[in-house]
Amino acid sequence: MTTEVLYRKWRPSLFRDVVGQELVTTTLKNAVSMSRVSHAYLLHGPRGTGKTSTARILAKAVNCLAPKDGEPCNSCRLCLEALAGRSLDIIEIDGASNRGIADIKGIIEKMQYSPTQGQFKTYIIDEVHQLTSFAADALLKTLEEPPPHVLLVLATTEPESIPITIISRCQQFSFLPVSTTAIANRLQIICDAENIPAEPIALEKIAYSAAGSLRDAQNLLEQASLTVGASLDATNISASLNIDTDIAALDLATSALRGDVASGLQLIHATYSQGRDTRRYERSLINYLRHIMRISSGATHDQSYTEIELDRMKSIAHDYSLSEIHSTLQIFTNSINEQYEEFPTLGLELALVSSSLQLSKEDEPAQRIPTVTTTIPSNDLKANYPGPITEFISTDEANPERESRTETRADIPGSSPQPKITDTSQEIINSWNLLTDEFKGQKGKKKAVDLGGLLRTSQKQEIMNDELVLIYKYASNRDWLLSELNDPSTRAKLEEAAARFFGVTKVKAITLEELQLRKSHPPTAGHLVSLAQQLGGRVINETPTNHITKE
Repeated sequence: MTTEVLYRKWRPSLFRDVVGQELVTTTLKNAVSMSRVSHAYLLHGPRGTGKTSTARILAKAVNCLAPKDGEPCNSCRLCLEALAGRSLDIIEIDGASNRGIADIKGIIEKMQYSPTQGQFKTYIIDEVHQLTSFAADALLKTLEEPPPHVLLVLATTEPESIPITIISRCQQFSFLPVSTTAIANRLQIICDAENIPAEPIALEKIAYSAAGSLRDAQNLLEQASLTVGASLDATNISASLNIDTDIAALDLATSALRGDVASGLQLIHATYSQGRDTRRYERSLINYLRHIMRISSGATHDQSYTEIELDRMKSIAHDYSLSEIHSTLQIFTNSINEQYEEFPTLGLELALVSSSLQLSKEDEPAQRIPTVTTTIPSNDLKANYPGPITEFISTDEANPERESRTETRADIPGSSPQPKITDTSQEIINSWNLLTDEFKGQKGKKKAVDLGGLLRTSQKQEIMNDELVLIYKYASNRDWLLSELNDPSTRAKLEEAAARFFGVTKVKAITLEELQLRKSHPPTAGHLVSLAQQLGGRVINETPTNHITKE
């Protein structure tokens, strides 16, 4: 006893049934309804996205005796023959097994014969990238000027392998990976019709595991229903399809960012020893790190994750900087791309160690900086203002994670009042949160960067010489912000926000290393005035002095 598998039983027979390719199907429907069908089409995209099904619907629609708004009627004699696979005017050719020049010449000779019943004879060449170079050359002339009754539809998953001379003779349509939501909705329709009880979260897991391929998702659904034999839920779906490595991959992402090599290696070994799919595990890890980076940058996250997964990813994004997440993702991506057939987990292990070494190198504590207080005394100034004009204050705490802090004070009596925040107050933290929230979701001149997320990558913020100074741990983040500030409109927005929240009109960005370098090399007495001016001091009066205190 044989039965028809789900993906064949539920193959779309109308343009509107093709999932996730609305742009393609709308264009083809309009072409049919307006009688403006091209002589050659190239359909390319990932597997299981509807290329061959769309080609069959088009071949059926152009010969339909009673089309409706470009859709085949599926009830006339020619449509019924096409649905049953008996139409002599629809010829499907496998490019992988008919790839030689002799095969193509035979096809070209048969094209000269008129259709047996319909208006067009449609040739669907699947996996056309498999044709040899000589076969492709032989097809060129016919592809450019086929007989008036011939319609050519080429389909491929590798458009980059097709000669440009073929591509230029066709109308191209790119099929996109089907979204997780669209796949889950389609699976729900199938479950309702086939009496397969399934929870929505189970269908979402299947859709996510299918990676954009509706055919793969339908196969997974059928396999799970046969394996479980009961209502499908998140637990039995993960067990039956061996896709419960996602949380383990998230655990590995956490270990990598934490620099915990021992724990990460144990997770990798446990996954491999349990017979898990290593490639799927790697893909889950990359996806987790990618979405953690999106959350850290302020971009929207993928709705296909469960609440538990989202909570954990948000927690990780909060605990680690965007630079650390980006560095870890880049290392894992590069290492995993290297295949080691005899050692399937070696790529993961190398990436874990490399990531931990990179993060530990970046987190080395900076050199301790002595406290230096410099004053420029003036008899007239002392009479009215007893305090020092400019102070450089650095901490020397035992905690290596605490960064040095710079404070600049130049509040001279008699100067015009400024609604300026001092960087020693909690108010600067609150104002910074308000400023970054205002820029959340706003795109810079590069259109791909979230300004709010980019601003939040700064390690600390200070007010120096009527300027809001953003101090970055990594020069790459500082340079990225500076490149965005080169755009006049972006700089104007940021300076306007700085004036509202901090009472200053200028914004600058430096690295923590640059700040510490200035402080770790105390200048001589002749350079103190220049340094004081750079960091916010103002010269009120020049008086020779040797009043320099070092602690």
